[in-house]
Amino acid sequence: MDPLELPGVDLCKSIVERCRFEDAVKTLRLSKQWKGLVGDDIRKIMPGHALDSEAALDSLVAFVCRSGEGVTRLRVNGSRLETAAVSNAIRTMEGSLGGLKRLTLQFGACSYSTLYAISRSLTAAPDLEFLVLSCTTFDITACEAPPVPADELTAVRRLNFTLPNEGPPCVVDCLAAFPSVERCTVSLSDVASVALRSRSLRKACVSSEHARDGSVPMVFLNAPRLADLDVLVEGAVMYVESDGSLDTLRLWSDAKVWGRELSVANLVIESSARLADMYLRHLHVKEALVKGQASPIAWDAILFELAGPTTRLVLGEPFFTSRAAFFDSCRILQDEAFVFERVTAHIGGLPESDTLGALTAIHLRCPTVVICHRCPVEDHLIVTQDDRDSFFVTYDLGSDACSDASATPQRPSTDDFWLEVPGQAPVEPGSETRVLDYDVSPPSDHGLDDAEVFYRTIAHLGDGRSTIKIAKSGAVYGMRMDDGVEALAQQWMWPEARYTDRVLQSIASWAGLKESKGGDVDIVHQAGGAGYDGRNPSFAPQLAAEGAENGVRTLSWSQQERHEQGQTSGLLTQTTVRDVGFAYELTYAWVNFGRQYVDFMDLPWCGFDAGVLPHTAEGNADGSWSWTDHTGGFEYEPKPFSESGGWVAFARDRSPDSQAVGIYFAPPPAAGWCGGFKYGRVVDPLDVRTFILESIHWDRCLDEGHVLPAEGGNYWFRFYVRIGSVQSIADAAPRAQGHVGRGSLGASAGDVSLVPCRAHAPQDMALRDCDWHALSGCIEGNCLPLLVIRRKADGRTSLSADPYAASSSGTADTDYVGFMGWATRRPEDSLGSMRSLRDILGPDQFDGPTDAYVVV
Repeated sequence: MDPLELPGVDLCKSIVERCRFEDAVKTLRLSKQWKGLVGDDIRKIMPGHALDSEAALDSLVAFVCRSGEGVTRLRVNGSRLETAAVSNAIRTMEGSLGGLKRLTLQFGACSYSTLYAISRSLTAAPDLEFLVLSCTTFDITACEAPPVPADELTAVRRLNFTLPNEGPPCVVDCLAAFPSVERCTVSLSDVASVALRSRSLRKACVSSEHARDGSVPMVFLNAPRLADLDVLVEGAVMYVESDGSLDTLRLWSDAKVWGRELSVANLVIESSARLADMYLRHLHVKEALVKGQASPIAWDAILFELAGPTTRLVLGEPFFTSRAAFFDSCRILQDEAFVFERVTAHIGGLPESDTLGALTAIHLRCPTVVICHRCPVEDHLIVTQDDRDSFFVTYDLGSDACSDASATPQRPSTDDFWLEVPGQAPVEPGSETRVLDYDVSPPSDHGLDDAEVFYRTIAHLGDGRSTIKIAKSGAVYGMRMDDGVEALAQQWMWPEARYTDRVLQSIASWAGLKESKGGDVDIVHQAGGAGYDGRNPSFAPQLAAEGAENGVRTLSWSQQERHEQGQTSGLLTQTTVRDVGFAYELTYAWVNFGRQYVDFMDLPWCGFDAGVLPHTAEGNADGSWSWTDHTGGFEYEPKPFSESGGWVAFARDRSPDSQAVGIYFAPPPAAGWCGGFKYGRVVDPLDVRTFILESIHWDRCLDEGHVLPAEGGNYWFRFYVRIGSVQSIADAAPRAQGHVGRGSLGASAGDVSLVPCRAHAPQDMALRDCDWHALSGCIEGNCLPLLVIRRKADGRTSLSADPYAASSSGTADTDYVGFMGWATRRPEDSLGSMRSLRDILGPDQFDGPTDAYVVV
């Protein structure tokens, strides 16, 4: 074919799409010119179905072989075929795998011999970055002896292995054939356990989505270079085969550790439901964090397991929620058998008088007990009360606890600068969620590299299982339904530039540069922009993050859509994503520290794959719902919220029982919300298969002012996403829409608290002076962020109140590695004594032309 005329592009693209979804991949030969017009999707051969015949497998092999070394991503689902046929197919394709970067293989029956054969064949793919394996059964007897030398096996460094869910119980040494793997994710089943034996492994996650039928999930560990391990499986037993150490170990509350001694710098126990069932005496722990609530019996049990004179114990949020539990635990603390370096507990729901009485009753060695409201105390016993009427209590139980009354106070808080947005939904009773720092699904196959953007996976494990992938920016860039099919759209907008647009995110814009910059409207994306060079993306950098109930919370610096006219961004976005059982809850909170107002916001904006979800349904103003026809273009006047039921669903089939993704973006019309929404097919040349949904909040709804004012304005919005049948989405609408909300959290000088410099000071930078305080919030009209930045050119770290301090090219030349809170542009009399950070730190530690003031 040759591109003789423009209409031929649509014809060629339709052929490519047809090939992608045929039962057997067909051969399509494109001239170089055609490839330039169509793009490189032809290099991704990833049929989403199981191949049901060897003829279909032969067709796929022929397609790959004719490509030369052009295939970069390949998926072969041979679960219905003989294992030998799949293994032989990989061997046949060896000469065409030189450009392969990601491979997904699904077997019916598997064995060590199969794994070794595949690993040998993949030495022909030197650029392979990620290997995803799964099988239905595993024969542990069919193993080669002696083992194959490591230099004859693939050097792939990332592995995702889903263990068999049928057959007799077995233990699979999943790294035996992959000795170079450094990061490994393993999914256990009710019949299969795992052995992690490797001298290369550095990071591993073991999880399970299967209910155990009486069997005990086992993890055998012998990995001397391993630094971080997650064993997030109920009732798991970890057997340590050789003495070692870990930087971080995460466990569920009923885990047990046997075998040799293991030193752990940071232990995280993800749930307090079954603390009494744990066995951890083979661990030597420096610091342990126990999340959730606990009874006195469980508290007693975990003390026995973790006690040690060098151990620091942190009891999570909120640990004690009743007066009896707190008093009983205080009596336990008096027992001399429990020796800790320090114990930190979060107490919620107790009045100040009870807390003071309990602290007095335990007769700590420091006789002074101080109750302090939102301020640090220079003592070894610290009690601080936050805005939620909760108390953070720190007991310093060291032998020299009273020896130095001037010791620097500890501040047991990690969320001093987070905005607390009211009205979130309670978590549905009985719902089950996993929040993982590994991607447990196959690699993203829609244009974004997980290594660049991935932050967390949230897996909903109740009825209608689903997973969503959270980017460092807080945007949702992966959304897999019950059967694992991706719902979000491709992230390619034009051949020259990758663009983070078709994700679930929020967007802000204004016409501030319209007159002076040639008529372009400034647009800022939560997820990122097209890049400072017009080709490479500028992903929004994460400034801070923490866990939330059944989810995560992130703070990021949102990026300009384009940069060629010198556009800049003065916006930070706080995003909270939670699984509340009946839906995923997303809360955006934007803060504008710049000098340009925002008059138009998309809350949210999202792109769905119209090939996967081609049908649409919409809630009606009268509470009913109906199917809609939005297969045409996207550009039309938005429909007012008042004329809609406030939700839209994108479905696979035109049936109430069809799988779908529903978004609740507004309350029912009776709430009187002003705003508009629209959805439909986009017209970008490479995105004809994309549905876009846009929900708009704008100035035309206000009598005066702007949606997001300049110099300290903020705006928040909460909405919900449900993955399930269309009918279930309609049925859940009243519940979800009861919590949909928006508003402003204006802050004056009287509303902010003081954040000690040391609370968030950079670890790799010795500040000249850290005896000052930042602010917990952004004061309207007088506000600047305190960023920790690192120049890419020389690695120098400094503080700054200007994200462009090191370079006008932002993320192209600068890494943004931390956030210390807020400062002011000028002194604020009501805050007391304030001083310029440039005077405190000097120009070598405080960067940029914009000065900032903090409390001293």
